Amino acid sequence: MPTTRLTKLLFVLSLLATGIMLIASYDDARDERELSYYRKKQVLLEIASQLDNGLTGSFDQILIDANQSNIADKDKIQALNKVLQPKVDALSQKYPGYGLGYYSRDLNSNISVAPFAPSFLQPIKRTVVYDTGKFEFEYIEKAILWEEKPAISVRYPIYRDGNIIGHSFANSKIEDVEAVYMQELYTRFFRILIIWLASLAIIYYIGYTFRQCLIGLTRSIKEASRDVSSFKEIPELLPILETTLELRETIQRERDKVHRLDRFNLIGEMAAGVAHEIRNPLTVIKGYLQFIRLKVAGMDEQFVTILKELSRVEDIITDFLSLARNKKIENKAVNLNVIFNEIYPLLLAESLKKGVELKVRLSCNMADIYADEKEMKQLILNLARNGIESIEGHGIINISTTADHNLVTLSISDSGCGIPGESIKKIFDPFYTTKNEGTGLGLSVCQSIVERHGGNIEVISHIGKGTTFIITFPVLIS
Repeated sequence: MPTTRLTKLLFVLSLLATGIMLIASYDDARDERELSYYRKKQVLLEIASQLDNGLTGSFDQILIDANQSNIADKDKIQALNKVLQPKVDALSQKYPGYGLGYYSRDLNSNISVAPFAPSFLQPIKRTVVYDTGKFEFEYIEKAILWEEKPAISVRYPIYRDGNIIGHSFANSKIEDVEAVYMQELYTRFFRILIIWLASLAIIYYIGYTFRQCLIGLTRSIKEASRDVSSFKEIPELLPILETTLELRETIQRERDKVHRLDRFNLIGEMAAGVAHEIRNPLTVIKGYLQFIRLKVAGMDEQFVTILKELSRVEDIITDFLSLARNKKIENKAVNLNVIFNEIYPLLLAESLKKGVELKVRLSCNMADIYADEKEMKQLILNLARNGIESIEGHGIINISTTADHNLVTLSISDSGCGIPGESIKKIFDPFYTTKNEGTGLGLSVCQSIVERHGGNIEVISHIGKGTTFIITFPVLIS
């Protein structure tokens, strides 16, 4: 028995379809039987009319011509049979399987019958032919001509001089019709049974295949795999897998974003409460160290190291403040091309110092965005410096801008060492760094800036070939 809802539904539908086919087949078989009876009646009517047409004159005229008109009725029957039996036999050979003959109304007896037997020349019960004057069909439960088996018969009135002198008749067994009918009925039912059994096999196969495909789909969803080999028989399930995995990835990205925002908020709170308090004492310390450096001889190298580390602490504090979620920003209509041109000399100097070639391709029709100018400069500087630092020896930094009706795109790529796959997902996490002297806040600051301005940042990296950062911002609608 079917186990799943699908197979149960298909099973019920197959039963309904089979029931409809059985009813239709039964009706068709009955129609065929009725058609067979109709055809048989037409043949019987044809035989009876030929008998009428083949009778020359009347029965009395035949007797007169044979000088037998003044004999007993029994002898008249024999005399008429002698004349008409050859005609009846000849017509019987033309229609094998049919009984036929003549009946005389005056003699109240069959006078010629084929297939012939003397016992058939006997009286019959009154028929309505003589009341209606029209031919009639009759069902005979026990036909004498057919060994008392059921038969169908027609009686066709014979008119001479406006009077009915008798009738011709023809009959045939109906067991052949019923046999054909039953055989056709059994054949149809057997075919339907075969079809139903085949449909059950197909239903089982469909149910099994569908179940296995669903199991494969569930496994692929659990494993976050796009392998479709387990349900390739039903490719229509692929959109479900794709949609589910996309939703899962979207949910995971949102979870990561929320988690990252929580960390940013924590860092922002730390930065807002501590950074300003630390920066003021550092400024004082740095000033006094520079003053003392002028008074103390022979310790320039030590002072340079101390001041360098203090500058690094200041950079970390600056990055902390950039991560603050409540940082005050001044958004206005700005153009990335204009901002980049302002910091281009600085980037060019840093790239030449490292022996890196700086290639720039800015869009001619650059649209404005709604952003804080200082933060856009910091974004470009951070990403470009990261690229320059990732290149060992000679390399290339490509910076380009493009714009369409909805988005402004900034692309910064380098030919550096690339980022390993296991690090790609972590590079925007605060304090994550692969540099010996890095703070791990640079890319976190970049992402924070992009998200504050409703943009999106994407990274594409290949080991040994380099890394590309693609940043998009919505176009300012004037």
